[in-house]
Amino acid sequence: IFFRVTMSCISDTDYSSTAAGSDSTAAGPGGAVHGTQGLCRSRSPATLLRLPVEQLCEILRFLETPRDLDVLGAVNRGLRRMADDDRRWAAICRRRWADWLVKPAVPPALPPREAYFWAEADGQRMDLTMRELCGMQSWVFEMGPEVLLRDEWPFRADGRYYSPQFLHFDLQWRFVAQADSEGKQHLMVQVGSFPPLLAIRLSNWGWQLCNGYVRFTAHLWNPDEAPAGLCNPALETPCHITEWDDGA
Repeated sequence: IFFRVTMSCISDTDYSSTAAGSDSTAAGPGGAVHGTQGLCRSRSPATLLRLPVEQLCEILRFLETPRDLDVLGAVNRGLRRMADDDRRWAAICRRRWADWLVKPAVPPALPPREAYFWAEADGQRMDLTMRELCGMQSWVFEMGPEVLLRDEWPFRADGRYYSPQFLHFDLQWRFVAQADSEGKQHLMVQVGSFPPLLAIRLSNWGWQLCNGYVRFTAHLWNPDEAPAGLCNPALETPCHITEWDDGA
């Protein structure tokens, strides 16, 4: 209840007193005003800054979304500093990215708040990178309604497509650009002479490659199984796919 009242005060921009009789709340003994509206008008935003640290931390613990923090920060400069606190935004990033298949490769110099919005923008990107294609250990291969197999490291950084369970001969993969019916260019993946595969971004920030016949869906690896020189995208370290060791 205390949190709801406090947030109501924060989001109410009218802190001035109203004319007698216009407030729906009633005055109690000693002239105290009861009710959320009266409490909001009887206090300034700076009230939060005067709270004991323990109470303030308990209140801010409930601010779990960027919108919550934006509402808090819009009140005054003191609350803006609290809303922009790196630890609070780092916690929001961890919650947001926890279930993503591919963790965003956020530039390391960005503070957590900027990193959050950078990742949200990058999540709209539809052009698959070589790092994302070759950095996925496992791709589930489907033809029609059937799941045929799960390939381990099928897309190699040297341009080879390796699928001993399905194809018993060497193939090359490459990126190709093709225009759709509206003339918009799409970056696609072509394996051998088969029809190119369109890259589709999934809700977990993973990828799916599909054409009219087959579909590949990316699955996350175990970090301990990564080939030498290739990093798990979930780790906040650079990935040097040019150092791939094919013998690994």
